Amino acid sequence: MPNGFTFHDRSHVEAALAAATDGNVEVALITPMGGAASVGPEVYLEMYRGGHARFPNTKSTAMIDCGDDAGMAMRALRCGWRHLVFTGRHDVRQKLQDIAGQLDGRMEPSRPPTIDLLAARDPVKTVEQALSSSVSN
Repeated sequence: MPNGFTFHDRSHVEAALAAATDGNVEVALITPMGGAASVGPEVYLEMYRGGHARFPNTKSTAMIDCGDDAGMAMRALRCGWRHLVFTGRHDVRQKLQDIAGQLDGRMEPSRPPTIDLLAARDPVKTVEQALSSSVSN
């Protein structure tokens, strides 16, 4: 798994991608827990796409957390998300995984570990430090 960072706005996306631009590392940008239901998957996808447009050569993956809301997971898939966290029932997750798989996507049963950039005074520096420590390990 690439280094994971929870993003809350486009500035967090850009901070993570800017910090990773010079290195040969991949970052995973993940919405907050249950983020799909807060502002909607379309808004978070636009945040990621806007940041990615500024740093197109940075290796990154974006993931949206849909919690246990199957309807929100379907909405996220329809608007373009391909990597989702869905914590609902196993049988529902399997059905959603089948749909995601047809779109070259994947459904995770739990959130991967991340550093929440909302808590960072300086998100760029926080990402740089996390990336440098993961490269040296």
